Amino acid sequence: MQPIGAWREYLPYGSAIDVTASAKVVYCATPYSLFSVAIDSKEIERYSKVSGLSETGISAIKFDAASNKLVIGYTNSNVDVLLPNGIRNIPDLKRSVVAGDKSINHIFIDGDLCYLSTGIGVIVLNLQKYEVKDSWFIGANGSPVKVFMLTKDATFFYAATAEGL
Repeated sequence: MQPIGAWREYLPYGSAIDVTASAKVVYCATPYSLFSVAIDSKEIERYSKVSGLSETGISAIKFDAASNKLVIGYTNSNVDVLLPNGIRNIPDLKRSVVAGDKSINHIFIDGDLCYLSTGIGVIVLNLQKYEVKDSWFIGANGSPVKVFMLTKDATFFYAATAEGL
């Protein structure tokens, strides 16, 4: 039962836009919120602005098993990090004065670094310091270009962009 004076959410959960998992929980992002399902107990937990997320408009999520953190990217370029004991916001990209489409298309995590594929290039976050470490404008002649997804192997990074791979 909801206590008097407490907020209650009524959000649609029918449109999944991204899924990621830890060893114990599956996370699913919708355009408006996020929910998780415990693999063993099937218990569902909802996350939204009411429970501490910074925004609506989730565009990508990625769980990092090494650090036990869930990175949440938004269409307005804000970033939240869901930790076992709370939520940490990284508003640096959203607050930056860089012109262009800063929406987050994909999240790739490697060690302590988180690579955000955005409409202007790749933004590198330090997940230990919760700050922007670097930005890569990888279009022709170093110009901004929409990056759909990024990955790497032992030697190179690979980016799917509006200009090609």
